[in-house]
Amino acid sequence: MLLLPLLLLLLLLLLLLLLLLLLLLLLLLRLLRLRLRLLRRRRRPPPPPPPPPPPPPSSTTATTTTTGPLLRLRLRRRPRRLLRRLRLRLRRLRLLRYYYYYYYYYDYYYYYYYYYYYYYYYYYYYYYYYYYYYYYYYYY
Repeated sequence: MLLLPLLLLLLLLLLLLLLLLLLLLLLLLRLLRLRLRLLRRRRRPPPPPPPPPPPPPSSTTATTTTTGPLLRLRLRRRPRRLLRRLRLRLRRLRLLRYYYYYYYYYDYYYYYYYYYYYYYYYYYYYYYYYYYYYYYYYYY
């Protein structure tokens, strides 16, 4: 008579233990899946290097005082229009955030170099090469 309740209690404890093990297994699987997802997210290809700096200044490329302000205005207005067009195109394609930022900054830096060309050319030129080598050293 005493054996039956003990067996039932043991069976109940065994079932509870199995349930606990199952829950633990499910939790481990979930953590593993999350870990794999994080690893997959980290294996993204590195972004390409920034565009090359503009050619060294010479007497032929230097603008005169009459065209200088007009050129500056055109260069100030153009990147905005191009960036807006590019943003719309990328939004339509629903590309990854990674590619969106790469194209946005690529365009921005390209025009930035030319806008400040006569003022900060040498500073940006050497900074670019420092950044370029740092970039390849860091990613590869």
